[in-house]
Amino acid sequence: MAELVYRPVIGFARTLFKVWDLKIDCRGSENIPRTGGAVLVSNHISYLDFVFNGLAALPQKRLVRFMAKESVFRHKVSGPLMRGMKHIPVDR
Repeated sequence: MAELVYRPVIGFARTLFKVWDLKIDCRGSENIPRTGGAVLVSNHISYLDFVFNGLAALPQKRLVRFMAKESVFRHKVSGPLMRGMKHIPVDR
C-alpha cells in the first residue's frame, strides 16, 4: 500500500534534522522485526518524543502507527496528517 503522506513527512523531518545539524543516536533498532506485528513502548516525556520513537523503526524499513488522543485528529492541521499516516485515535 502506498504511503502518500507518511514518507514525505519523514523526509521533511530528516531534512530539518540535517539543516539543524541534529545528530540522533538510536540503539536497539536491530531488535525490531522486519515483518509481522510489533509493539514499541516508550515513556512519553515530551511533545516530540514520538519523532524519536518513529526513527528507531526506520532501519528495519517499518512505519510506526501511533496512538493519539482523538482531539488531535479534529485539528485542522494535525488531523489530516494523522489520518493520512494511519495513526490510531484514542477516545480518553
